[in-house]
Amino acid sequence: MPMADTFRSRLVARERVYGAWSVIPSALSVRLLAAAGLDYVVIDLQHGGATEADLPAMTSAIRLAGATPIARVRHAQTADIGRALDLGCEGVIVPNIDSAAQARQVAGAVRYPPTGYRSAGGVLAAEDPFCLVMVESAAAVADLEATVAVDGVDGLYVGPRDLSLSLGR
Repeated sequence: MPMADTFRSRLVARERVYGAWSVIPSALSVRLLAAAGLDYVVIDLQHGGATEADLPAMTSAIRLAGATPIARVRHAQTADIGRALDLGCEGVIVPNIDSAAQARQVAGAVRYPPTGYRSAGGVLAAEDPFCLVMVESAAAVADLEATVAVDGVDGLYVGPRDLSLSLGR
């Protein structure tokens, strides 16, 4: 069974998974993180130093150490999502999702037709990638029930600092 299926099934079953975030664009550092027994390692393209050019080496290093490579993309844009998946990430975490409508668009960018509209390509692309959306605003909290009901959204990540700022705390 491909790693993404195993990781997705664990997400859907609401099993506890452990991971780390990497802001350093280094295949060696993510391999060391993954080898510590983590389930996943997130390559932070939004606030970290890695770029798309770093993804093939970093995702391979994570996978070789037995963990699932994930990217937090920069924007909720089809091109950012597709590139991260084409370059070896098994799934994406998409920031700044404020509504179910945005979540639906993002889920479509992750999935191939007929369930989505992602373009097929990339020799490193996972067959069935997963989609996690970030809850980082008061608007996102207000639409949370509808967002989690969106087909293709496999889970949520809370952005505590941005959410606190949005709530005025």
